[in-house]
Amino acid sequence: MTVLRIAAVEPSGRLYGSEYCLLDIVDGLKAPRWDWTVVLPRGYGFDQVLIERGVKCQFTLPPDLGGVSRWKKAWFYFLTLCHLRFARPDVLYVNQAGCLRAASFWARMLSRPVVCQVQTLEDARWISREQRLHRWVLSFICNSRFIAKATDVPEERKCVLFQGVPESRWRNSVQYGDRPHRSGANGRTIGILGRIAVSKGHYLLLQAAKTLVRRGVVNQVVVIGDGLTAEDTCKFREAVADTGLLAHFEFRGYRADVASEMSRIDLLVIPSLAEPLGRVLLDAAEFGVPCVVSDSGGLGELSRRFGVGQTFHSGDSDDLVAKVEAVFADYESAVSQFRTAGTMMLKKLEMSDYLEKVELILRNAAAGRVTNLEWFGST
Repeated sequence: MTVLRIAAVEPSGRLYGSEYCLLDIVDGLKAPRWDWTVVLPRGYGFDQVLIERGVKCQFTLPPDLGGVSRWKKAWFYFLTLCHLRFARPDVLYVNQAGCLRAASFWARMLSRPVVCQVQTLEDARWISREQRLHRWVLSFICNSRFIAKATDVPEERKCVLFQGVPESRWRNSVQYGDRPHRSGANGRTIGILGRIAVSKGHYLLLQAAKTLVRRGVVNQVVVIGDGLTAEDTCKFREAVADTGLLAHFEFRGYRADVASEMSRIDLLVIPSLAEPLGRVLLDAAEFGVPCVVSDSGGLGELSRRFGVGQTFHSGDSDDLVAKVEAVFADYESAVSQFRTAGTMMLKKLEMSDYLEKVELILRNAAAGRVTNLEWFGST
């Protein structure tokens, strides 16, 4: 089969959900049939991961692209165009839809097709407003039906793919399923994992924690992750202090060893208000930690499809309290049910099947064909 040259544009360079998604694709679609170059800013973490894995990088995008002046931005776009003209990619793969305006310019100059990931609600809404850019994109890949419904693009170019999971992750879940977890009895600990933000439900959890601690249901809340900025982290810490609960909160910051962090908690709470998919639920399933999750967005979609986790009404702190209490009322049963359903979810989200769909989309784009398909895991 012909070697396909893909130039992936990743404007943030930080290691969040969309970057891990791209990493899975680049890892799975390798030489000799694939030739990848990732265009990104230097020094934000993702570049080192790519370099360690032997992926070609081109550092022609500045940090904080949205914060540079129009003239500087034009200069960086020109440098990227020069590189792309030399690299001669068959397809431009835009990993964050917010960069589509620049990518459409490069596509027009190079006469190359675009495939665009749409992974956040903000990007879905932005894409929907920028109708004039749609002509350059042969396929939009949405990570849930929730995001797909918010993305107003031609239906024949819209794809919906749940995130694929490497085989190693469901094998880990089998191993963790055989290990005893924390008792969930005395000194019960709940945790929240991910970027500190209102949209991720941190302040909703804080509201629920006031009741849970007062009733003696929970003794400690572990916060794993930082805000997008130091100010975001500081504001949440101050909000915790204002409630008088600071002694019951532990701020762990960003941690790469998720397995170790998961072993510290009895229950993971995922209270996001509008989560596009919910990779944290996949993490919890891998390490066998039971969850209470919001029923909205792609997160609720994922939970309902595979019967994973105890759901509560999104944004309702009273219902969140009730569901946390219900889990601890019959904790051993909750752990057993979650581990069984979580392992099955990871197994059905088989990475090879996911990559097969991505490959079809990219090869169709290289041949000038649009693609419309859905994949929610193997049957």
